[in-house]
Amino acid sequence: MAKTISKKSVEAIDARCRNGFRFDLQRFVERGEKQLCRFITLRENEKLVKLTLWWRDEATYRKNQYGCTIREYTGNVVPELHCAVWHKSAASPCWVSNSLGEFHPFGDHPSPKRLINALADATALVTDELILSLLPEREREECRKILTDQNKTE
Repeated sequence: MAKTISKKSVEAIDARCRNGFRFDLQRFVERGEKQLCRFITLRENEKLVKLTLWWRDEATYRKNQYGCTIREYTGNVVPELHCAVWHKSAASPCWVSNSLGEFHPFGDHPSPKRLINALADATALVTDELILSLLPEREREECRKILTDQNKTE
């Protein structure tokens, strides 16, 4: 059975988000996952940055009695930001990303549950400096100019 969400709920989530993030309706319809996303267009119909904020299971690492590092899950979740650059060629209608992108967990903001309102509050943690640090060097300057222009208009 397909998951549903009301337009009013989506609008309430979007109103709670900061820094240009919105509820990722496409991801919800396709996979039933509640995530937040933001797009930064670097070049119209050519290149964009997609930022996605989701919950990740919190894990700690320790050495066992044999000296091997093992991962233990705490039962909590932490917000994690994913940053990927997408390209589109004029000859194709498809957008492609040439790498996995960069990830940034907000380990100092654990939560016992995957609450969308808590995730929306975490959008305030996503700063321009953090976004730029996650981008490949070749896109960093393009994005810096766009973010600076956006900040001037706000």
